[in-house]
Amino acid sequence: MLDKAVRSIKEEKVPHLTRGEIYTVEEDIHNNEIEFLLTQESHGTQRIVELLVYIISALERGSVLLIDDVDYGIHSLVLVELINLFKERRYNTSCAQFIFTAHNTDIMDEDSMRISEIGLITHTRKRGTMLHRVSDFKGVRNVINFRRQYLLGVYGAIPFPYI
Repeated sequence: MLDKAVRSIKEEKVPHLTRGEIYTVEEDIHNNEIEFLLTQESHGTQRIVELLVYIISALERGSVLLIDDVDYGIHSLVLVELINLFKERRYNTSCAQFIFTAHNTDIMDEDSMRISEIGLITHTRKRGTMLHRVSDFKGVRNVINFRRQYLLGVYGAIPFPYI
């Protein structure tokens, strides 16, 4: 998926600016290119275009990018690809760092992120807000399914779904 996105950029099938408006280009069932105003696209597509400005800048400069609720409106598979831009050396040649918060647990898959890259935030009245890396817990390794364990409450930091 990431290679497809890079190919699309090289083929100029990316959002472009015309007369002060941003357009996206997609193909119909007959392979004809159709332009859409960015405002006609889904919220997720609009959010990705918005974030790409910051992501590309961070990757080029080798800076730290901080984004709160990065997963808001973005499909899980697309989110993994955005994270991979920072993890793969061919895209992140300047050692940029991506620090973000998210509620999407799909990215906790051992193929997406390592346990040393995941921090869990717990809020309590008594102790305040605390951050713990998954790798700080005893006996946790990348080979186990820590996403499933997290969802079972093994590490805490899960909301209590009382409605």
